[in-house]
Amino acid sequence: MKLYAKPYNGDKKGFYFESLAEYEAGVLASGAEEFDILFIDGDFGESIFIKMKVSQCNIEESFELADVLEGMNEEQLTAVEFLLDCGHSIGDAIDKYEDVCISSESLNDYAYGLMTECYSVPETILHYLDYRAFGRDLKLDGSVVELGGYLITNAGDF
Repeated sequence: MKLYAKPYNGDKKGFYFESLAEYEAGVLASGAEEFDILFIDGDFGESIFIKMKVSQCNIEESFELADVLEGMNEEQLTAVEFLLDCGHSIGDAIDKYEDVCISSESLNDYAYGLMTECYSVPETILHYLDYRAFGRDLKLDGSVVELGGYLITNAGDF
């Protein structure tokens, strides 16, 4: 994860850093007391970084959590982001991401699969059902959430 420490004092110079040691050295070299920590680059994206609420107060913990996040695949990161959107802390989201059910299929395909697997609908009637509308209803009532190209299929559990 590459970050930038921007001093609140406009007379001081900011610095880039990728580790806690680089951050501490940069703080000493800059002479500034307070910084805004900005995301530059990382494997898990800026949206999760913003939701982590990284600041000078939690920079050490943020690097530890970033190490965990950088080891996750895209689907796992989507689950973490969903939990953050639900109001969980970053630590709780990392602990609970495996509880999130994720599907990469389209909303229409998910609706069709749900109808055929969970309901006793005769085969002759299945062709007349509007799966786009059914999928939209699932989304509107919060049963399913679309996020980052994935479907969270147990959204109501969180």
